[in-house]
Amino acid sequence: FYYVQLSSLNRTTWGAFRNSQRKLLSIPNTGMAVSLDVGNPKDIHPKQKWIVGKRLANIALAQTYQKNIAFSGPLLDYINVLGNTLAVHFLHADGLTTTDNQSVKDIEIAGKDKIFKPAKSRITNNILEVWHPEIEHPRYVKYGYTGYTTGNLTNASGLPASTFSNLD
Repeated sequence: FYYVQLSSLNRTTWGAFRNSQRKLLSIPNTGMAVSLDVGNPKDIHPKQKWIVGKRLANIALAQTYQKNIAFSGPLLDYINVLGNTLAVHFLHADGLTTTDNQSVKDIEIAGKDKIFKPAKSRITNNILEVWHPEIEHPRYVKYGYTGYTTGNLTNASGLPASTFSNLD
């Protein structure tokens, strides 16, 4: 079963919903096309449907027909705590970068109090490191959680990272 993750739209609950959609990938024989990078803050139906269609086709070619092609952007795998920094590891992260060669946008971290603050970040060896100077013991991270996200995390194939969080 292949599906499209909700794109970006000015709706406050969409970040959590997109994260729930990401978790469905734990079901065997599923694939998810990320569309948060083609959203429109005021239109539920993105105009660039061909991009989403191509991503779905690549999932089918890779997973159903075993073609050796890139079909997914970075997906949260696991997180290590390294002092005051969270090291976020991904699947499909070869060439982990940002679309604009700037810091990762729309990423936040929190301690055990679950009060999120915008995170500082760097990418080292396909691992995303995030921190905030006021959070000494970070525990949680979330990316792309705003309804209309400006998230810019991608891999070398230009496929965007999914919204993610380890909050639940």
